[in-house]
Amino acid sequence: KQVDTQFGQISPQDMATLQLRLAQTEGDARKPMEKVLGQIQKSMEARMEGATKEIEALMQSSGNIADNIRECISRQESLLPMIAVLQMNIARAQKAKNEQLERALTFLYNTINEEMESKVPMVNRVLSRCLSTEDPEPRRELLKVYFSEKSEEDKPKLMAEAIVGLAKEAQGQKDQAGFDLESALGRIREVALDVGVVASEVCGEEVQEQFMEDIQPLFDLLV
Repeated sequence: KQVDTQFGQISPQDMATLQLRLAQTEGDARKPMEKVLGQIQKSMEARMEGATKEIEALMQSSGNIADNIRECISRQESLLPMIAVLQMNIARAQKAKNEQLERALTFLYNTINEEMESKVPMVNRVLSRCLSTEDPEPRRELLKVYFSEKSEEDKPKLMAEAIVGLAKEAQGQKDQAGFDLESALGRIREVALDVGVVASEVCGEEVQEQFMEDIQPLFDLLV
């Protein structure tokens, strides 16, 4: 009941975080998280009929489709059901080899995701993607793109703050049954070292040195 009541507050990023924590948890401690994920799925399925109708209305709408999508998004309690329905329908269109329908659905899916992501700071998006990527090579390529894009922001500083914040958040969960703090901090450390390498390549050694100094609280937690 609590999940259903607060369903509108659950974001795709929350789902990804919960799934990551589940992957890092062992034994009986997995059961509460599995129960929550199961209930989220039930709550989402209960809303899929309405999401399907919204998607059908968008497919048949006239005028500026981007404006129509934003208006549709503003009416939603949560975008999770729409995303799930779009993913299923895209898969069906691919299986049926209906390229026209696949393109239309993919456009809706990408536009909705872009609207959602625009509300999350870029540094958090990049860090989240890096943490969910096992292979360091794709991580570094993503970081190169991020640091190479011109911006007035101090990107290495922002990334250091995000990394330290995430490490402290993990430290705060250390007493939760089954939570593997060492594994979580280890993954954050791997990403942090990748950031340092890329920062040196793109921004120079001085920037790298400052970045490594800024993330010292992470290494203090690893001691």
